[in-house]
Amino acid sequence: MRLPTPRRRGQRTFLAAPTSRCITAKRESRALNFALKGRSSMPDNAPRRERLGVPAVTFEVVSDREAFRLLEPEWNELHKGVPRAALSQSFDWCDVALEVVACPSGAELYCLVARQEGRLVLAWPWAIYRHGFCQIARQLGSGFFEHHALLVADTPDAPQFVAEAWRQLRATIPASIIELRRVPAESPLAACLRREGERRMTDSEYHPTVEWNNYESWNDYIARRNPAEPKSKRRHQHRRRLEELGALSFECLTDSDRFDESIDWIWRHKRVWMAHVGLKNSWIDRAEFRDFLSAMKRRLGSSEQLAVFFLRLDGKPIAAALAMIDRCSIAPNVSTFDKQWSKLSPGRVLLESLLEWAFQRKLTYELGAGEEPYKKSYVNREGRLITYTLPLSLLGAVYLAFKPWRDRLIVEAGRRIPLPARKALKRLLAR
Repeated sequence: MRLPTPRRRGQRTFLAAPTSRCITAKRESRALNFALKGRSSMPDNAPRRERLGVPAVTFEVVSDREAFRLLEPEWNELHKGVPRAALSQSFDWCDVALEVVACPSGAELYCLVARQEGRLVLAWPWAIYRHGFCQIARQLGSGFFEHHALLVADTPDAPQFVAEAWRQLRATIPASIIELRRVPAESPLAACLRREGERRMTDSEYHPTVEWNNYESWNDYIARRNPAEPKSKRRHQHRRRLEELGALSFECLTDSDRFDESIDWIWRHKRVWMAHVGLKNSWIDRAEFRDFLSAMKRRLGSSEQLAVFFLRLDGKPIAAALAMIDRCSIAPNVSTFDKQWSKLSPGRVLLESLLEWAFQRKLTYELGAGEEPYKKSYVNREGRLITYTLPLSLLGAVYLAFKPWRDRLIVEAGRRIPLPARKALKRLLAR
């Protein structure tokens, strides 16, 4: 019988069960204490790989920040070994999110990790937030644009690791509700949730991407993109007109010293554009998002993993995009342009420059969630991002049942209560 690895401070250890009747995990309190009830003999109908003596997987829960930071070398090694690992799955991203977003909000850390023969094979970090009388578990991150995907080793056993991690998570996490935001429909996690019969989808977003496998050159892509689109004489008109007005240049800025200044430019012009079109979005006014990006860039230094792209006219920025760049993809998460140039579509010119930049590096280009009409002109692969909100207790079910009425009451109160009074009430409730 395989014994658990020694415990570290802030960790609880338990073994993965070959079947649900082999191990029972008992939730005692918020202290995350687990009891190992025992192991039965291998059943006759157990999977062949388990009967052949494949090493067991040991799960641990890390709830202490010092113990969490001790995972960094193993985490980095696991991240390097996964070909399509995202920046948001890296240890640096999660550690900055814990420091800048989760801890200042009073959230508690819950990180489920798995080892096989002492080697880290899975990491799944969470932050548990208190909402009134309810505790809600969310992925550890900025909370704004990441896709929910746990980091798991690139092995044939990965689907089994994910399935067992999901069962252990449901049994042990000290929360009333689990939120899984923007889970790619084709991911192992989404497949696991479908097998487990989880159907409480609260949102499903269109997720278009551009891939380059079938194109020999950039001009080949331009000629073949979206055959249903009529050929337009104005395809290059805006770029030509901008070039006639001055020197048009495209820049990838990775310098951490100029990052805050670049973010300020994007935020300022994004607010102007949103006010012009009558849109409201709370993320633009959330200080922790801005602080998270600055802290993350300081951690990464001059790495291209978090970059700002500018379209400049005579050296002056007229459009910009903030992008996350992984080994296999690029995702411009926030983009905007100077409104005074709107008639010449600088945002569209920047988009095509970004696409060409991605093509040269063979990076999948993520156009972002949403069904905006302009995306149809570029997309060649479509997917869905699914959000699940799952109650784990009667308290969680009651909270979710009354949430629509609560949200409606908050909106109505916001219309009737003056802004200074709303801010004072918000500060009072945050204590």
